[in-house]
Amino acid sequence: MTRLLALFVTVPLALVSFAGPATLAAAATPPSAPTALAQQVFGKSVPAGSWSRSSTLTVSVREAGTGGWLHAELEVAEAGSNFKPVLTGQGSSVFIPTGSTSRLWASVHNLKGGVEYQWQVRVLNSAGDTSSWVPFTAGGAVAIQTDFTPPSTPVIVSTSGRKSNGWASATSETFTWSAKDGGSGVAGYSYSFGHTLHAPRPVMGSATSGSIHNLADGKWVLHVWARDKAGNWSKLGYFVFNIDHTAPKVLFKAVTTNVFDAYVGQESWTFDLAKKAAVSVSIDRSGKWTVETVSLGTLKAGGHTFTWNGKGPKGDLAPAGWYWISIQTKDFLGNTGSFPSAGIRVSPVKPVYPYVPEVGRHIVVSLSKEAIYAYDGSTLVKWSLATTGNPALPTPTGHFSIFARFSPFEFISPWPEGSPYYYSPSWVTYAMEFQDEGYFIHDAPWRTVFGPGSDGPGTPGTNYGGSHGCVNVPFAMAQFLWSWSTIGTVVDIIN
Repeated sequence: MTRLLALFVTVPLALVSFAGPATLAAAATPPSAPTALAQQVFGKSVPAGSWSRSSTLTVSVREAGTGGWLHAELEVAEAGSNFKPVLTGQGSSVFIPTGSTSRLWASVHNLKGGVEYQWQVRVLNSAGDTSSWVPFTAGGAVAIQTDFTPPSTPVIVSTSGRKSNGWASATSETFTWSAKDGGSGVAGYSYSFGHTLHAPRPVMGSATSGSIHNLADGKWVLHVWARDKAGNWSKLGYFVFNIDHTAPKVLFKAVTTNVFDAYVGQESWTFDLAKKAAVSVSIDRSGKWTVETVSLGTLKAGGHTFTWNGKGPKGDLAPAGWYWISIQTKDFLGNTGSFPSAGIRVSPVKPVYPYVPEVGRHIVVSLSKEAIYAYDGSTLVKWSLATTGNPALPTPTGHFSIFARFSPFEFISPWPEGSPYYYSPSWVTYAMEFQDEGYFIHDAPWRTVFGPGSDGPGTPGTNYGGSHGCVNVPFAMAQFLWSWSTIGTVVDIIN
């Protein structure tokens, strides 16, 4: 009985002796040293010594299978030091069958900027057995170096000396640019030309200068970005420049008359100037010569008038013939233009002035000529076109004298509202009364036309409707008469 029991006990022992050693031997097999070490930044493999702008480093190794679960362990230290890890990481376990190989991964985070790192890796199995440490770079050399600081904003310089936001009339512009980087160093630049301050960033290149040709008028912007070797992009640098090739244009609007008599008045051209410019006017006799060139100075954009008295620079009256003017413009960028007007016929006819013999200073108003004359004795001092009364409200004829003077003066209508002769209260600068009941010589700021035809049967007070009986004169003539005449100055009104 005892021997049978002994046999029963020894059977399990025999089983343990056959199975146990084999299992222990398999579990005790440590992982082999990892091979094919590689590192990645932002999912891309990078060689040893590369720059990185990421605070995460991921590594991979190739490992032979042992028929169990394996994982990689990573240690990161500052380069050049005896390996003292500052960061460690462990990858996920991977089951690798015996006879197979597979990739194992591990990552570390919180890398600091501006530091050179080295790293080493080993493989562990589920039992805690480890391979030897394998360094990625030998002798503590740099595996990865970090740079989290972008380059400075690029400084852009125009090779022609242009200032940002300035104006030019050039058809081409060339620029250079540069940026600084105290870490990994500038790797290259990206640039583009456009019309807005912000634009998509093109692919990086190595150019540090750029040109643009066939520039059209308008606002232009050069955009430049710098990138360092770690991949950090600078802030956008930009240079604004404005291009204008267009000459300041002139649009003629009106001329006083197509047949001009310098004895009767002056010839005026009105025109619109498209933009601020220096303006000069040439008066030419067709096919003959230039009568006069007049500088009008620098004019603002908008409407302007040029007036010619029919004389040359020496005061000589221009002879009969066809004349035309041209306006030359030049803006501050040097763009120039010349704009001719339609021709006018100059036909001067020396007038016979109406004269009434009087002693000393006296004034003659001619209703037929619609003109006013200032005499000193028999000498004509000054004359001007005028406008006298409407046919329904004529200016009285006769021998009068100035008995009241006002400056300024407000005219109040003696006719009630609803009357065809009513007018709103109206101010003038100079008024000289020569007959009771409100007959004056005065300026008329509401009127732009004087002379024959301006005393027609229209509404009194309009350009061609005559006056309410007063003698309307241009402002310059009213100003002259005010300073030249006195109380008692004779006024003769004749047909």
